Amino acid sequence: MEKGSAFDAVKADIARGKTADAGPRILMIASENPGDTMVLLTCASLLTAVGLPAERGMVASFISVNPPFDLNICMLAAAGLRGLGEFSAALSLLDGVPPNDSVSRERMEDLYGLRDYAGAVAAHASISEPTLGDDIRLVDALCSLKDFKKAAAKTSEILAEDPSGYEAQRCHCSMLLRSGKQKEAEQFARDRLKSDKKSADANALASYVLYMCGKVSAAGGFATKAVQADNRHIGAMEILALCLVEKGKIDEARIVAGAINEVVPGHPAVVRIIEACRE
Repeated sequence: MEKGSAFDAVKADIARGKTADAGPRILMIASENPGDTMVLLTCASLLTAVGLPAERGMVASFISVNPPFDLNICMLAAAGLRGLGEFSAALSLLDGVPPNDSVSRERMEDLYGLRDYAGAVAAHASISEPTLGDDIRLVDALCSLKDFKKAAAKTSEILAEDPSGYEAQRCHCSMLLRSGKQKEAEQFARDRLKSDKKSADANALASYVLYMCGKVSAAGGFATKAVQADNRHIGAMEILALCLVEKGKIDEARIVAGAINEVVPGHPAVVRIIEACRE
């Protein structure tokens, strides 16, 4: 059977809930294509879908020890592995790759995933033109290092550049929560809701803050409102799925994860939700 047909057969079985023999079949495809990076990456993704993280790690190691010569494929594979939570394998792919902003950015994300927060901060410093996402990740790393003074300063810069942006506002709330300023985070979210109660971003922000504060029912309500206003809002969809998991509605959470994957294929939120469903 050709690899395309083999993949289609496995995917069809997974869709029907027939996953008992999916692992061995996926591993067979991987073993038959040891040098095909994209095939191996697809195998790793499917192994995640059927709940076989150890086998996924094995396939990820196949990719890291036999990196592709094409830089674009290498970067795509690294991002894909990171999205699956295989941070060490993703980082290994970058060994010997000439440095540039894209490489430093990937290294920063991988190091953060490995909880090497100081390394992530150092990688950020090597990015010549940081994006909003880069700066938000820097704030995350600084908070993890409990350097809240620098985190607050960087968050102020981010908000000044994008005061109405959801990601910037969420970053600000995250920093407040992690530095023990829950009331300030809640007030910030309430103020955004007062400005526009129908805003997808404002409702998503409220859902995030409430979920992080352990107020799951309220968080789920605001997440639902956000998704109703914008059914492609990844932030709101992730919180909605996590709230569903908390309520034991695993099948519904998986449906939301699938919807996120349709909006942004391979988004890390999908893996986070799937892992939460198994805990």
